[in-house]
Amino acid sequence: MSTMASGKTGNFTGTSSAVGVAPADDRVGGQNSLSFEQASANISISDSNQRLAYRDQYTMCAWVYPELSANMELQPNVVIGQSTSMTGSIPEDGFSMYVSTVNLLYTGQSTVQEGSFTLAGTFANNTVIPQEWSHICARYDGNFLATYINGRRAWDVPLRGATVALNSPLFIGSDEQGNHFRGRIDDVKIWSTALPETEICRQAEKQGCIDWVYSPYSQLQMSRSEVLTKIAQEWVAQDPSINQANLTSNADNVDCNFKDRAIGRDYDEYPMNCINYNGAEELCRFYSARLPTLSELALEKNADSIRNYPWGNIDLRCGKLVMADCGAVRSRPACSKTAGNSASGLCDLAGNVAEWTMSTTVSMGGNIVAQFEAAGGHYETPQEDKQYFSLQTNDVLMRSDKVPTVGIRCVKEPIGTRENAAKSCAEIFVERPDLGSGHYWLDDDKQQGTY
Repeated sequence: MSTMASGKTGNFTGTSSAVGVAPADDRVGGQNSLSFEQASANISISDSNQRLAYRDQYTMCAWVYPELSANMELQPNVVIGQSTSMTGSIPEDGFSMYVSTVNLLYTGQSTVQEGSFTLAGTFANNTVIPQEWSHICARYDGNFLATYINGRRAWDVPLRGATVALNSPLFIGSDEQGNHFRGRIDDVKIWSTALPETEICRQAEKQGCIDWVYSPYSQLQMSRSEVLTKIAQEWVAQDPSINQANLTSNADNVDCNFKDRAIGRDYDEYPMNCINYNGAEELCRFYSARLPTLSELALEKNADSIRNYPWGNIDLRCGKLVMADCGAVRSRPACSKTAGNSASGLCDLAGNVAEWTMSTTVSMGGNIVAQFEAAGGHYETPQEDKQYFSLQTNDVLMRSDKVPTVGIRCVKEPIGTRENAAKSCAEIFVERPDLGSGHYWLDDDKQQGTY
């Protein structure tokens, strides 16, 4: 990774020159961004073409604060560009990532494959807001060119081949045609690989970046920990359709970890609890995932043998889980007992808080009532009830229950399966480096390909 501009004039690895730029307020209260308010402002890196040429993978990101007006005519405001020719707002060669005056982010790239040139572009509408900081990225994996806004994929288009070598500088804040960016730019970064989407999310400094772990025993991607409270806070902030009656904050119950925006204590690194089944289901769905079944959690617990507990057959000890006999009076920070991790590295599969599952039991007390099972035991479970920690006995809850002892672990189908087809073989390689060559599912049309 090379940081081409990180605040001020940056850590340049090439021969660079800056024209008309000035230090300006950044997004964290310092003066480490650059203002590109002058008509000719730009930074050029004159020997960058060979480092950027013939790449079949890259990622480019930047923080931008555009000074745009809704009544200005449509024109490119280039953030990063290396292009010698444009038709209107479309680069005919090289690369361009720009913001337009209609709050639109565009990424264009030309490639060469078997002697022929291809140009592809991706637009993301109404996502870059004037006079606000946004994190933008372009990611090319040799098969797809994708645009990201604030850590989430906004759009992508098919594109194959290696990037084209141009005898022109790489520009920040402009391109060779003088399509200048109006506003501030900070932390321009370029990688020679296609970053995993989780890392792009982290680069955008988002709280809601779930750490996914592949479990070969359940054959699912599982969240490493129970979903953290800070991830739930991000979910609530981004999804205005959420019914907040599905969760309880610590303003109403001191054992709940979710913080009301005005009052309450921060429990960012604690598991999200006090959320009912509907809320847990919606939260996982927001991250393109779902709740697990009891049998899926049990497969991970057992690993490649019949384990009594996620960590093995050594009996219950305070160093391995959060439970009542170890002095716990409320939930603890997630992954605080790593000695109790499962074979795939999942933490708190037993203890701390139990986990909602899709598995149900049926009560026949005059009416047929479906009740959901929560697996793994929790901080109020005593050692003598060890069958809860081995997932042999589980808490039974109504759909509407919101209790401090139950949280959420999300799961999703691994990339490259029919249920979660990959965009390309390169995406499989980036997201699942543990996989070898074989047959995997690609594209939205569920066409099977060889990787």
